[in-house]
Amino acid sequence: MVDEYFYGTHARIGGIGLAIIAREVAMRHQRAYPPGSGTSAGPALSDPGGLYQWRGGERHQLTPTAVMYMQHAIRTREDSAYRKYADGINAHNGTGTTLRGLLEFNEAACVPIPIKDVEPWIPLVKRCKMGAMSVGSISREVHETLAVAMNAIGGKSNTSEGGESPA
Repeated sequence: MVDEYFYGTHARIGGIGLAIIAREVAMRHQRAYPPGSGTSAGPALSDPGGLYQWRGGERHQLTPTAVMYMQHAIRTREDSAYRKYADGINAHNGTGTTLRGLLEFNEAACVPIPIKDVEPWIPLVKRCKMGAMSVGSISREVHETLAVAMNAIGGKSNTSEGGESPA
């Protein structure tokens, strides 16, 4: 499909062709309109296909609703949209989805550290490390931006098992 209809688009994985797409469409059509059913639809389609889909099960913070709110907040830059996202994520505190949600701080017992005892940022950031992300899992622009940022502060970064782009 990429070679035929999206000429010049880079793809490292093998793909499918029109024959496979036609077969999958026919399969779904047959499920929706079983033979002998006339024009009335069959049972609702429950299998959207693909390998990655929300299946429920154990509790997670990044639910489809949370992702929807996050994407809406990013696109619109509306504080109210971000608030919906943040409130949904923060509602998971204490439910076992994160370690921080299981912690309680005794703020009354906290004693501020004198500013003279706080390590300056320059030696501190040299210990920063960026988690490995395959170059194929993020765009070239993101990869390069992260590398430039870590180089600028003296931090460490790597590209994981995917290696560097041939370019």
